[in-house]
Amino acid sequence: MKNCLRRLPVIVAAMVAIAIFDANLGSQLSAWVAYVVPVAIAARHCGFLIGVACAFVSGGLILLTGNFAGHPYASFSYFMFGTASQTLAFLEVAWLASRLSNLEATLSKVWGSPSAASR
Repeated sequence: MKNCLRRLPVIVAAMVAIAIFDANLGSQLSAWVAYVVPVAIAARHCGFLIGVACAFVSGGLILLTGNFAGHPYASFSYFMFGTASQTLAFLEVAWLASRLSNLEATLSKVWGSPSAASR
């Protein structure tokens, strides 16, 4: 948990930096896939619930940047559907990253260390 508290401010700062970068890309491009990295790091080192929280924060930041950057969608419902799909992808990444962390912890208990598990 101590390791998580040290990384959480960096993760939040990374998401804000991605949002600023995304907003400055303009209306024709989106950097939504870049949010995968902080979501995965949060879920892997802080657990699934923190990963879920970061996934929803990422979805909210996508809504904000899309609104301010003027990403073109035929209607607001398409925009919401697209953002919901992206948020679902972030939730899947959070689940997979937390499962990977759990698997690594189990293997390290069985074999003693992560490096021994890879031999």
